Amino acid sequence: LDIAPNYGKRDDVLYYMAIEHGFRSDLRQVRERMFELINDHPTSAHVPLAYFTFGELFRFEALTDRSKAPLALAAFKEVTRYPQSQNRAHCLSLERIARLSAPSAQHPAPNYDEAAACARYPSNANAAGSANDAQRVDAEVEAGRADVDGR
Repeated sequence: LDIAPNYGKRDDVLYYMAIEHGFRSDLRQVRERMFELINDHPTSAHVPLAYFTFGELFRFEALTDRSKAPLALAAFKEVTRYPQSQNRAHCLSLERIARLSAPSAQHPAPNYDEAAACARYPSNANAAGSANDAQRVDAEVEAGRADVDGR
């Protein structure tokens, strides 16, 4: 990034740098690179994935700090603002929103129909496997007994 400041695919570089930091469990750097991607390249195809990453990070933090759940919900809602056809995280975000949205007088019980219908399309087949992992984590969060590696 420093060597070629005018490189045309800086958004790709930022996104893949964030992934590499994630492999090393350097979550601070993941957040910094994703934040930079969102701010500097708002039209990038990677932006919805960056918001999804923020949502997942906040969702895991909510395992030990419930105040993070609204931040996760906001990030997942941001993902759904982008066109589904260009947004690989759309279906999973719908599913996460349904799970994180607690029923209240203003908001009825979460509806999974849209997320389930979305995941049925062949281009979204990867959503089903990740949804099973999400169900397990979300069930632990709801039960108040979750503890994932101290996160």
